[in-house]
Amino acid sequence: MSHLSLGYQVTRLVFDAGQPYEKFRGRYEAAVPPADPWPGDRAGRHARWQDVAADANGSGPHGFVLYWRADMTPGLTGSAELRPCTAYLMGHHAVPEKAYLHDRR
Repeated sequence: MSHLSLGYQVTRLVFDAGQPYEKFRGRYEAAVPPADPWPGDRAGRHARWQDVAADANGSGPHGFVLYWRADMTPGLTGSAELRPCTAYLMGHHAVPEKAYLHDRR
């Protein structure tokens, strides 16, 4: 069995939203709607990537979609002071194609 380890760089953005957590979270989730795993009538069959990307372009105001969301509050804050924390995985359907064609790993 072979093993491959790939390093990557991550950029963490930290900013003051200037509003309560729940309000900002609601605005974020309105701007980045959940991704449709089977856009249009493509469920269960091969789709051309260009068609999937075209379907996603209208998903949100900026073209981004939400692939995953998790409530991280219990695991990241102490029991004495629960502060809300949500993790997201978001993206744009057209970007992964370019990355995959560049390096399939």
